[in-house]
Amino acid sequence: MAKLPRKIKVIYSLGQLGWSILAGIIGTWLIYFYLPPEGSGIKVAIPQGGVFMGVTIIGIIMGFATLINAMTDLWVANLSDSSRHRLGRRTPFMRRSALPSAILLIAIRSSTILRCSPDRRKIMSD
Repeated sequence: MAKLPRKIKVIYSLGQLGWSILAGIIGTWLIYFYLPPEGSGIKVAIPQGGVFMGVTIIGIIMGFATLINAMTDLWVANLSDSSRHRLGRRTPFMRRSALPSAILLIAIRSSTILRCSPDRRKIMSD
């Protein structure tokens, strides 16, 4: 079997860039804003501390999201693999998911901006 040239490997790996950026935003910034460090001046949106055997609320939320993702990934993959759309098997799914994904990402981020903006900080902390 012939080896792939480095250029082709880089091009294929760029397909993961969008997902990596999204995972970084959610994994890092979302947790930072919903569970801010003490002294940051950001109001805590999700209570910190263990709920059951040391599991936190954010851990429960992320675990539930992972379970939902595991189920829907298989379902959507099956639908995509059996698709016979004129644009191909994947393109219709990516087109349909782009707008809802963008709206949800903006909604998640805007809730943290509203809680952290200087003019609202006094109102939100009361």
